[in-house]
Amino acid sequence: FSALGLANKNQPAVWLHAISAIVIIIHLETDDVVQQNKDVADIIVAIAKSVNAMRTWSPNTKIVV
Repeated sequence: FSALGLANKNQPAVWLHAISAIVIIIHLETDDVVQQNKDVADIIVAIAKSVNAMRTWSPNTKIVV
């Protein structure tokens, strides 16, 4: 999975409706930069979009990046 692909498809929101999480761990997307040569600024925006979706779904969930 790539950060950009997940954010563009709103995938975190889909997954979050299927689970109950106290803590969510996000592994930064080195594959986006190294293998796909994506722009770092675009990756940061995508991760922020995913985090915002998580916050909307569950404001009290701890998110570790």
